[in-house]
Order: sequence, then C-alpha cells, then structure tokens
Amino acid sequence: MKCTQKNFLAKYVVLALLALGSSPAFAGVFISVDLAPPPLPVYEQPACPDDGYIWTPGYWAYGDYGYYWVPGAWVQPPQFGLFWTPPYWGWGGNAYRYHSGYWGQNVGFYGGINYGYGYGGNGYGGGRWQGRHFFYNTAVNNVGSTGFAHTYRNEAVSSNAGNVSYNGGRGGVQAQPTAQQRQFSARPHVQPTSLQQAQIRAASQDRAQLASLNGGRPATLAAARPQAYTAVAQQHARAQPLTSRDRTAATQAVSAKSNRQASSTPRIEAAKPTHLASPKASATATHAAAVKPQPRSVAHTAPLPRPATHLAQPRSVTHAAPRPHPVAHAAPEAHPVAHAAPRPRPAVHAKA
Repeated sequence: MKCTQKNFLAKYVVLALLALGSSPAFAGVFISVDLAPPPLPVYEQPACPDDGYIWTPGYWAYGDYGYYWVPGAWVQPPQFGLFWTPPYWGWGGNAYRYHSGYWGQNVGFYGGINYGYGYGGNGYGGGRWQGRHFFYNTAVNNVGSTGFAHTYRNEAVSSNAGNVSYNGGRGGVQAQPTAQQRQFSARPHVQPTSLQQAQIRAASQDRAQLASLNGGRPATLAAARPQAYTAVAQQHARAQPLTSRDRTAATQAVSAKSNRQASSTPRIEAAKPTHLASPKASATATHAAAVKPQPRSVAHTAPLPRPATHLAQPRSVTHAAPRPHPVAHAAPEAHPVAHAAPRPRPAVHAKA
C-alpha cells in the first residue's frame, strides 16, 4: 500500500510482510520518507533493572504525525542467546527508508549509526552471552550501584553516541554492510517483543515525543523497561491527545524542514548576504567613526589653546545674555587699581 500525505513532502510507504519469530502478529513495517530524521538526542542510560536484560537504544520512527522518538529501554530478549540489531534509516536513492530492528543470534548491520552504550556502529560491545548468562560490559552499561554477578570491563568500547541518525545521503553515515553482516541479515530473525511493540505504539500517540512539536527534544528519552514508558505515554495521551492541529503543525514543520534540506544552496546564498552585509555595516560604521572623530578631536584639542573662545561663544550665543560677561570683565577694572598702587611711590620719592 502506498499513499502520499497532502502537504507532506514525504512518501509514506507501508508494506505489511509476514512476520518471523515469536510474534506472528507483528507486521514488518517499511517506510520511505523524503525528509531525513532529526539528529539523535543525548541521554543517560537508566540502570539495568534485572539480570538478563539487554539494552535497546532509542531511535526515530515515523507515523501519521511525522517523526517521533521511541525511547531506549532495557528489554528481556525473547530467547537466551539472542542479540538486538537496532533499526536505522538509510538513503535509498530517492528517499530515506526505514529498516526495522530485530533479534538474532548475531548483530547485523544497522547503518553504521553510533547509538552509544555498546552500539558504536558495527556490532555490539555492551556484553556477551556465556551459556544462559549474559555478561555486561560495565564500561558502557549502567548496572546500578549493587552490580551484577556476571560482568566484565572493556575500556576499548565507547559509550558516547553520535548525533547522525541515518545512513547515506547528504550528511549521513557513509557505511556499507560487510559480507558477514549480509549473511546475518539473511538469516531468520525474531521480531520485537510484544512489550517493544506496545512501546512503539504508545510513542506514536505521545505528542511529547513528536519531533514536529518538541523540536527534536523528546520528553522521554529512555526508560528502564518498555512497559514503564508505555504507562507514562498513556497518561500523556489521556491528558493531551493528538488532534488535527497537531497534524497540521507536523505538516508545516515537515514541509519547512524539507524545503531547507532540499538543497544546501539557499543556505549558502542566505549566508552570503549576512557576511557581506556585516562588512558594509562595519565600513559604514568606520566611515561614520572617521567623520565623527574629526570634530571630536578638534573639540578636545582646540580647548587647550583657545578655551575662552570656544566656551564663551556658545554661552553668549546660546543665552544671548552678556550679564555674566560684564561681571567677568569687571575684574580687569580691579587690575588698574592693583597697578595704580605704584603712583604714590613717585610722591614718596619727591619728598626724599
């Protein structure tokens, strides 16, 4: 089945295929979208709730309201000895295609995406199976304060995640599956558990997880168990159910972002006027500064040789009142008095 949403610059292709493994009701969903998923958010891994649980990293899924975040969670595998291969988005030549995650005896190709916590883009370094026990690499896993009996530590594995959420295309991870990973992908898989499926459905109806409404910052990034987040998401859905306005907001956000990502040329052209305008503004400011300092420099330097001229003229012109000046000029009359003192001296000499 293929359908194109109105005003969405995206293809939304959903194909229902026969599910494999312990969840026959699960339908493998393949989606093709023109718009790249948002970057991966940064979050802290919660403590592992119990022995035998395996970490499944969070990822961006796509639904009727656009991209939404499925929180990372600790999941009990459907069988002993199985590993989780995370889902990923990959550029297919004309759109980004969604590749669903699955359980298997080996970790397959997941686009080279660095999800962190053992999923560095190639394989899984967060733990290993030994018989019926799963041994945790404490260098990348949070096993809590009490710890578990079956642990080891390998510092060579990094827990830091990247921010690129898709493979191929512009800005995507340029990684290709190895021959061994192709073999892993061709083997029978076990689809996500019922708890994982419930978590995905809950996240799709939680408006706090929608990228179009949260700007790529989901409210719930990770959970100790899928059922823990499902309960929170159901509360969110009852408090603030999704409406047609949310769909409209998602449509507008996706359309705007799709236009921005359609080509990098508008970004460069938009950046050039900014960079060109700044020199003009600086040049204008430079010329203005070059003109203004001239009277300022004269004003500051001129008062030194001619303070009376520059100060007196504005006062006489501004106030047009010569009254202070006669007082100021009356002082010279005192000077003749001061100089008239020598006149009696000739009389003294005359007596002598």
